[in-house]
Amino acid sequence: KWDMNWQLQQDILLYSFSKEKSVIESHGTIDGDFSNPHFSIQIKAQSEPRFAKVKKVLIQLSGDLANQALTASVKLHHKKIFLKIKGQLRNQQWNGILSQLTFIFDHNNQWQLTKPTALSVKKDAVDIMPLCFSSTQAGNACLQATWSNKKISGNINIHITRFAPLLSATSNAD
Repeated sequence: KWDMNWQLQQDILLYSFSKEKSVIESHGTIDGDFSNPHFSIQIKAQSEPRFAKVKKVLIQLSGDLANQALTASVKLHHKKIFLKIKGQLRNQQWNGILSQLTFIFDHNNQWQLTKPTALSVKKDAVDIMPLCFSSTQAGNACLQATWSNKKISGNINIHITRFAPLLSATSNAD
């Protein structure tokens, strides 16, 4: 039977010429039967140094071998990424739903997942059902892809009508 708890905090000196540090923290539990333990894991990394590209990362993973949930957020200088996935492992195949994927580049440039997206991972294949993003300022784009037999195939559809002002500004500059 599993019965594990931990809490870790570690300061990391990033640059020998500076006293600036980053901190990584983790805590969690793993308990239950050996064949299907339940887990709850949180990892947080934070960096204040002016030289660091990644400012903050937060990852939370919970579930058991059959059902999992993952949330993550990453903060770069002026950019952010948010992610939420839930999935299930059955018969050596993982199937999940990507319910949130948001990219924030600045206040006026945000791309968000328009609807939940099905994901499937098998031993030799990965399938991404239509993964569609929308931005109120720029337009929208959809991707559908399959990786199988060491090859990637897919389709990308980009609606560029909202990109027209950007394209005309670029063409007028020439």
